[in-house]
Amino acid sequence: MRKDDVVHLQHMLDAGREALGFARSRCRSDLDGDRMLVLALVKDVEIIGLDVLWQTVQQDLAPLVTALEEALKMR
Repeated sequence: MRKDDVVHLQHMLDAGREALGFARSRCRSDLDGDRMLVLALVKDVEIIGLDVLWQTVQQDLAPLVTALEEALKMR
């Protein structure tokens, strides 16, 4: 594994732990009234998930959109 890969993985781990800490003892409705919580979680998810997000958009999103379109046609 390349050194910069290790650094990226460590950043992702740190962000994940931080996000878990932010969310501890909170509930979903807290997001509606706590802008700082939202911004903190978004920042951490971006750090964790940019590669996952891109992979999801490239590989998984089109089939999901098709499945949703089909499900809505059945209504």
